[in-house]
Amino acid sequence: MSKIIVREIESPSGAINFVGGLTIADSGSISYPGRIVQMKHVTYKTRTSWQNATSDTGSVSANVPGMQVDLQCKFASSKVVIEARILGDVHHNTVFRYTVNGSHITTAAYDSYNDDAGANRWSGITCAPYDGANNNTSTPGDIFFMVFYKPGNTNNNTYRIVSREGNTSQSTNYINRCGSSNGQNSYECGVSSMIIYEIEE
Repeated sequence: MSKIIVREIESPSGAINFVGGLTIADSGSISYPGRIVQMKHVTYKTRTSWQNATSDTGSVSANVPGMQVDLQCKFASSKVVIEARILGDVHHNTVFRYTVNGSHITTAAYDSYNDDAGANRWSGITCAPYDGANNNTSTPGDIFFMVFYKPGNTNNNTYRIVSREGNTSQSTNYINRCGSSNGQNSYECGVSSMIIYEIEE
């Protein structure tokens, strides 16, 4: 293994570029596209419920309890990867989306709904499965959510997982618990979590 020891490296352009894509900018920051710059995480343990939002379109949603993370990117060119795992009894007509600073994302390639279906109330990133009993009985399940987004700034942005009704009614959902019980024999409880990565581009 070879070793080079120097006191100072100087570039006439102000930035030092290495073979393989690594760059040290003149500001002192290290640039390496594709690397994880930072990660934020939240674990939510409260056993509670929430109701889906209803409207004629997909423009209104309800916040899923505890599924919120603030992240301030180091680089304006970065993308963020949002992952969430929601444990609970969730009605099968529930559609999940995400918001940034309270706004639904409609930017091409980062939409929080199915482009082919449009921004309708039944269109989202994912939805709850149907188990024949409206998912509101004695056994909770996991719903996994993953999406990426490019904020285009270095502001401290708030990312939330939200839900809405895929029908004209309004359903009640339960997080970290069953619909029929807050926890006892045969009525399981658990925890939900959300994680965000900043990925340098």
